[in-house]
Amino acid sequence: MKPSISESFRRFLANAVFAGIGLLVLLTGLHRTPIPQDASDQRLSWRVPVMEANSAELQLLPGIGPVLADRIISWRAAGGFLRRVENLGDIDGIGPHTINGLRSLVSGAVFSKPGEFKNED
Repeated sequence: MKPSISESFRRFLANAVFAGIGLLVLLTGLHRTPIPQDASDQRLSWRVPVMEANSAELQLLPGIGPVLADRIISWRAAGGFLRRVENLGDIDGIGPHTINGLRSLVSGAVFSKPGEFKNED
C-alpha cells in the first residue's frame, strides 16, 4: 500500500526538523573559544578569575610566572581581596606596568572573602 501524500509530507517535515537540529548542534560546537596553551597567546577573549585560579591558570597571564603566581595565592590565603585590578599592587613584584597589562585579562569573580559567612562549608 502506497503512503498518502499527507503521510509522506509528515515524514519529510520530520526529517527536515531532525536535519535542522543536527545542523544546529554541529554549528554550536564550531564556535568554542580555544583556551590558550601559554602566556604567549595574546588572543585571550576570557578573563582569569584571580580569586579562584590555581598557579597554572595564573601563569597564563602575561608577566606572571611561578613565583608571582605563588605570591598571588599566598596573598589570597592571607585575606587579600580583589575589588579592583589595582589591588594586585599590594603583592610584592606587581607594579603599575604589570597591572596595566592585566587590566583586561583578570576578574575578581568571587565577591566574598573565604570564611566571611559563618555557615560557609
